[in-house]
Amino acid sequence: MAKDFAKELEMKKVAISLALAMAAIVLLSPIAVSASATSTVSAVGSPAVISMNGTNLNLFIRGSDGNIYTRNASDGVTWGNSTSLGAPIVGATSDPSVINDSGNMTVFVRGGDGTIYSTTSNATNWTDNAWAQYGGSNYQLMANTTPSFVNATTVFVTGNNSHLYQGTLNATTGNFTWLNLGGTLTSSPSATLTSTGITVFVGGTSGNLWSITNTAGVWASYQPISGQLLAGTSPAAYSWSNGRVGLLVAGQTNELYHRWWQGTTASGWENLGGYLTTPPGATAKSTGNVDVFATGALNQTTGTATIYQKSYTPGAPNYGWGNWTAIGGL
Repeated sequence: MAKDFAKELEMKKVAISLALAMAAIVLLSPIAVSASATSTVSAVGSPAVISMNGTNLNLFIRGSDGNIYTRNASDGVTWGNSTSLGAPIVGATSDPSVINDSGNMTVFVRGGDGTIYSTTSNATNWTDNAWAQYGGSNYQLMANTTPSFVNATTVFVTGNNSHLYQGTLNATTGNFTWLNLGGTLTSSPSATLTSTGITVFVGGTSGNLWSITNTAGVWASYQPISGQLLAGTSPAAYSWSNGRVGLLVAGQTNELYHRWWQGTTASGWENLGGYLTTPPGATAKSTGNVDVFATGALNQTTGTATIYQKSYTPGAPNYGWGNWTAIGGL
């Protein structure tokens, strides 16, 4: 598998192109389903990652048994064993997302009934794997899409009508209040806090990329971004405290592509190689640092897939993007 990654590093750069039309989450009755178990658990889907102290990394991924698994690297490099966090009773039907919630890690997934479920731990130990519905039940996410939280009270989702929605948690009722931001989404959204507000990246029709930005509480119109997503994948965004916003995507050659914006300055697309079969997961653990994770192709012999890590390091001696490193499966 590592050999496949190395080969794909030499593939030529792909052009990336997004079309998005404008248009309330369709309210549907929840339908419970069960997660199925398999004898061999493999990583599936897109990893979610977070750093709680600017050095460590905590990785979350959905297993082929429907459970969510986590691994920790206290130094950001050396990975411990996997721990199962279980799953909602109705099953995890999306990749996970994770936030730092006042010093605790809270993980979110789409449940089998189309609503959001969460589980929370402190920064070092998972002591309670209980999953609970989050934000009420009078809404439903599009199948196989992941919620994107910027904090514990603000989430962005793809609704059943393919529109982008902003959910704001009502502290009194415990339910989300939804704002329809329109669009015709074909991916999960990826939202990130910026120095001036919030930026959300989405995939539209034909795999085209778009962004929509909230500045001082006001939403601007959708803006196209050159480039095209690999079919079935979603963008991954990060931001630095100095105002830089970055975007990572799987291109149509299965390679990883990266670009960034800072003020009025924007970079072009940078080909970071690899061979991605899922959306990337990314985090900026501190200003200038970026860690990206991706799941490689399924090994047909073992029935498992390997997770890979690639890191951007500022300053000497290892300035810039490092090589892809296999960190194993679950």
